[in-house]
Amino acid sequence: LQGNNGILTVTPATNSFGSVAMGGTSGPVTITATNDGSSNLTLGSFNLSGTNASSFAVTGGTCTTGATLAPAASCTITLTFSPAAGEK
Repeated sequence: LQGNNGILTVTPATNSFGSVAMGGTSGPVTITATNDGSSNLTLGSFNLSGTNASSFAVTGGTCTTGATLAPAASCTITLTFSPAAGEK
């Protein structure tokens, strides 16, 4: 993110992908990113990290690398979950 007074808020703060069978893929879950600051924000690349991060995928949405969010503007990120053996 670039911008001196930009504040990126992501909602909802938590999501549920429901019950997903091993080797299956969840339905899409969409989160909204909003610039709650007073200056433009330039979005960088999206990286998923943490435990079992490889089981999650960005599959769509309107947020794109290099996009600029003006104050009060928002965009979406759509995710899916595909559990692999041994994950909880």
